[in-house]
Amino acid sequence: SYMMLSDLKLSFIKSIDDRLVYMKIAKNIINENGLFGIGSGQFVIEMKDYANEALLDWQFQPVHNIFILILSELGMIGLSLFIWFAWKLFRVEHGEQKSNIECSSWNNSKCDVYGKMPIENVPRETINFKNNLSTTLKAVIAGLLVISLFDHYLWDIQQGQFLLWTVFGYLVGSKIRN
Repeated sequence: SYMMLSDLKLSFIKSIDDRLVYMKIAKNIINENGLFGIGSGQFVIEMKDYANEALLDWQFQPVHNIFILILSELGMIGLSLFIWFAWKLFRVEHGEQKSNIECSSWNNSKCDVYGKMPIENVPRETINFKNNLSTTLKAVIAGLLVISLFDHYLWDIQQGQFLLWTVFGYLVGSKIRN
């Protein structure tokens, strides 16, 4: 029992030590390339040049915080754009549809041809559903952004990118009135 507890403690400390190595590498990258970064997807490729010690093969992985990873790879400009975009997702309200636009494929909610009601006749439950969907998606994104403080998979692994940008896209889509 004591041996198992000791092993658990050692593995926990080892994990923290490894993450500190990645943070030091990220700090060195940011100090030298703060404005523009080193390029998207280049952290792992370039990390050996910014490490204070020789890295083992298994240590070649990104820093475990996407905000620091974005800052390292895309610089202050890229991080600022990402934060601005995320902030806009939370701040933009539902769009207003103009009533003076002629019927087209882009605003078919006003067209009788498509068998849809004008937005003024849409049942209130539908609008409430869209508001609830938007609120739910914001909560999901908030959760993903919290996870992003401790892991990198939403930024540099294909499945994580798909998850992050799909949820972002759904939130943007939930703000558009049909």
